[in-house]
Amino acid sequence: MPIHDHPDMTVCSKVLYGKVHVEAYDKAPDLQDRLELDPAQVLAARQVTDTVVSEDSEAFALFCESNNIHRFSAVESCAILDVLGPPYDSEEGREIAYYRKMLLKELGAEQGNAGPAAAANGDNGDVVVLQKVNPPSDYVVEGREYTGEQVK
Repeated sequence: MPIHDHPDMTVCSKVLYGKVHVEAYDKAPDLQDRLELDPAQVLAARQVTDTVVSEDSEAFALFCESNNIHRFSAVESCAILDVLGPPYDSEEGREIAYYRKMLLKELGAEQGNAGPAAAANGDNGDVVVLQKVNPPSDYVVEGREYTGEQVK
């Protein structure tokens, strides 16, 4: 899956079988301001999760303000069950966005000046810039409405 978010949503995930590499990021508004980045196009973020999970791992959660921007990459054949809430709703601002990861030094090189980017990153390799992009043309997401018993 490409890097993506679930704005103002909580996601509970469980690997049903196989192994999955999970990367997760938190927005870094302090760096966003220092680097003068346009939040409509790019986000400054810090990587907060970089791990491999399997069916033996416990379920994990992504919250509105933590671990919300993430990517799952199959290490081996796998299946993941995601439970999301509240549901996507573009009128309520809950529309998924996709991102491409750039290192801060790349941003500095693209701008012709690594100064602010290098200063913001220091020795922390966990700081990245996430550029909003369209999803890959071959990427398909299929959702299904829950039709089971009411959950209380």
